[in-house]
Amino acid sequence: MSQLLVILIAAACSIAVFALLLRRRARRVEFELFQERATAVETGSAKARLQHPHIDLSLCMGCGACVRACPEEGVLELRHGQATVLHGARCVGHSRCADVCPVDAITITLEGLESRRDIPALTHELEAVGQPGLFVAGELGGFALVRTALSQGAAVGAAVAARVA
Repeated sequence: MSQLLVILIAAACSIAVFALLLRRRARRVEFELFQERATAVETGSAKARLQHPHIDLSLCMGCGACVRACPEEGVLELRHGQATVLHGARCVGHSRCADVCPVDAITITLEGLESRRDIPALTHELEAVGQPGLFVAGELGGFALVRTALSQGAAVGAAVAARVA
């Protein structure tokens, strides 16, 4: 009986040490991510220049599908169980993160439009504000990918068709 008790105590101690080592490793990884985020803020790569993912944290469930789907290194990370933008300036607007998000918590948006005089103000139908009938799609609207331009062009076509009908 006493041998069994000694074995159980030794096993419990081993499990406790292993759990402490795992927790220490997790804290080290978290600290490294914190340092990387601080470096990104310091160098200016944390702030997006134009296109970047916007994450609605009230919807994000932290599955990490967006982080795995992003073809650009270091744009997104999982932090405290939710996705966050780490290096927004590295985003080129693939929108794969938004496509794979199971709860639609991610949208690709534009940043810094208030300082950009070369990007027109658009309605939700991609019509230029102050210029009725002028629709803008693709790179003129700030989104540089052909894929985005095609989907915006289709949306413009649908909006024009709805108006004509």
